[in-house]
Amino acid sequence: MKLRLEKERITIRLSPYEIETFFSQKFLEEKLAISENNHFSFALSISEEQEAISAEFKNSRLLVQVPSQKADKWINSRQIGMKETIISEFDSEIKLTLEEDLPPRKHRKKY
Repeated sequence: MKLRLEKERITIRLSPYEIETFFSQKFLEEKLAISENNHFSFALSISEEQEAISAEFKNSRLLVQVPSQKADKWINSRQIGMKETIISEFDSEIKLTLEEDLPPRKHRKKY
């Protein structure tokens, strides 16, 4: 998975293999060890209770929960990704995007 943070935006990109793993296991996590006792992680979870995509940050971990009906629609369609606007505890809007990490475009021919 790839994580990109930019101002009030969070983008998570998944490879096709990671998307399959996420849907079969209903959970996917990446960890970065910063030191022996300190790490950062981000995770995706499919939730039966959620109605909207949500995000929380606790104990150096960003957890994004995806409602099962939205996850099913993503895997069973040609949909490239999902977007949701989340209102933070500080009343600011955070735009969250989950998307398939497509292969790079081939270089275009110069004219």
